[in-house]
Formats: sequence, structure tokens, C-alpha cells
Amino acid sequence: MNKRFIIIAIALLLPLTVAAFPGEGMGSGGKGVNRIERLAEKLELTDDQKSKLEVILKEQRAKQQVIRDETHDRMGKILTGEQMEQMQNMKKRRQEKRENKKGFKKQY
Repeated sequence: MNKRFIIIAIALLLPLTVAAFPGEGMGSGGKGVNRIERLAEKLELTDDQKSKLEVILKEQRAKQQVIRDETHDRMGKILTGEQMEQMQNMKKRRQEKRENKKGFKKQY
């Protein structure tokens, strides 16, 4: 029971890390572009440093996706179909809420 609770808690809290660090992901040019540009500006990175950081961040995103996929698969083995559906609906609502917030900010 505790293991199930921990897995669910991690799965539900993981998206909150995105909210804790706004602006670190998607940009007009795709994931991580704004982050690299901000780092380049603030740290006065060379082109070589920028390209190396882009590779590191791309690898990080790929690893995070693998972890998300594995977590989803493992949770699917524990939760019932109805519970998985409820969790997907919760995830969808969080995503819509984030998109609505972003849209609101862009208007002003």
C-alpha cells in the first residue's frame, strides 16, 4: 500500500516541478531554446558551450520521457482501469489549466 501511494504521489507531483520553474521549457523555437538563450546571455556562453549545453538538455529530456513512460507502465500494473482513466483525466485538467494560464499571460 505504501509503495502504491509513493508511486502515485510521485506521478502527481512531477508536473508541479514544471510549475515551480516557469519558462524553463517550451519557447517559440521549441523545448529548451529560451533556456539556452537565457543562459547564453547571463553567462556569456560561447557558441561551443551553447551547443554542448543543448546536447545535455536534449539528453535530459529524453531520459525524463523514459522515466515518465516507465512510471506510467508500472502504475498501469497497479491501478485499475478506472483509476488510470481518472488519473489521465486529472492530468488533462492540469494541462488545460496550465495552457489557460499561459494564454492569459500572453494577452497582457
